[in-house]
Amino acid sequence: MEKIVPHLWFDTQAGAASGTPSGEVEILSFELSGQRFSAISAGPYFKPNPSISFTVACDAPEEVDRLWKALVEGGKELMPLGVYDFSSRYAWVEDRYGISWQLMHSPEAASSQPISPSLLFSGSMRA
Repeated sequence: MEKIVPHLWFDTQAGAASGTPSGEVEILSFELSGQRFSAISAGPYFKPNPSISFTVACDAPEEVDRLWKALVEGGKELMPLGVYDFSSRYAWVEDRYGISWQLMHSPEAASSQPISPSLLFSGSMRA
């Protein structure tokens, strides 16, 4: 089965955001927990926003806490780290590069697909 490969657009930070050690980066590919990503440093034409986020399913609540701490540093909290009706441990953060991450304690999902792209729609839906 073909998988979606998210392509992240940055002004000039694709290398820093993906953890590439050095050099100027135009286009690159990387992998996080089995999920492939592409990134490009292509100028300030588009900015990331929370309508596209990545849901990270974690085996343990402590993993949610660890990722939250790393991602919120230099970023911002969109939904506070805490207990919600849908998860015993959840947070929604935007990292220092503007990428949105939903961190969730979900052992079942963590074993099959730890990172899933999430699309948020608002307004009326028309067929």
